[in-house]
Order: sequence, then structure tokens, then C-alpha cells
Amino acid sequence: MGIPYQFGHICFQEALHCLRSALTLRRHQSLKSYVLFIDLVKVFDSIQHEVLYKMLFCKYGLPESLVDVINKLYNSSYIQLSLGKIMESVPYKTGVQQGDNMAPLLFLFVMQAVIQILKDALQANQNTDTSQMIKAD
Repeated sequence: MGIPYQFGHICFQEALHCLRSALTLRRHQSLKSYVLFIDLVKVFDSIQHEVLYKMLFCKYGLPESLVDVINKLYNSSYIQLSLGKIMESVPYKTGVQQGDNMAPLLFLFVMQAVIQILKDALQANQNTDTSQMIKAD
């Protein structure tokens, strides 16, 4: 499941060069350009589970039974906190589980949905064609 316009395997300088070249070309053609940088440092920890479940079912059409299994896996997870002799369990309601084999795939589903939402919003507001160049590091 590859994204044809993703190029996370090349270094930042090359990505910056590609971006500058694309913006220069668009400027010479008198085309509007927008650039959005998203810091993905804590993105694995910030995905809300309820949004993830709705997106998997409604946007990508995963069977409800599969979404329910993912829901049960995440809803049965707790974080154990201890302060001295005091122990507390807190429900794990946000983020994909680190070390989970399914986490990178769920993350890709979320990122693809975000990219599509941004593209749709730009096209609706500007009534023009949009393209993306995605660099993940």
C-alpha cells in the first residue's frame, strides 16, 4: 500500500530542493501554491481512537467486525502508573500502541485520510487542481 507521491527515503535537503523547484515552476506559470508542514514527532500518540474507528469503517469501508476487533484491542488497554507505592491504571484512549504490528498500518490509514481531507478542502475553496509532495522523516 504505497503512496505514489511519498518520498520519505530521501534526505531533507533533496526534499527541500524539490519543493523549491516546484514552487519556482508554479510561480513562473502564475499558479497559486500552498505549503503545509506537519510535525509528526508525536503523531502516533495523538490519534484519537474514536476518530480512527469511524474513519476505518466509514471512509475505508473495513468490515464492522474487523473495526470491532481493533476497538476491543484498544479499549482493553490500560497504562499502569506508579508513584512510590501508589499504583493507578488509566485507560489508553489516544494514540496507536507502540510495538503493535498493526500500528504503522493504522497510522498510514490516518495520514492518507488527512491528506485527502486537505486536498478536498483546497480544491473546494480554490476551485483548482492540487498536488502534494509528502516527506516523512
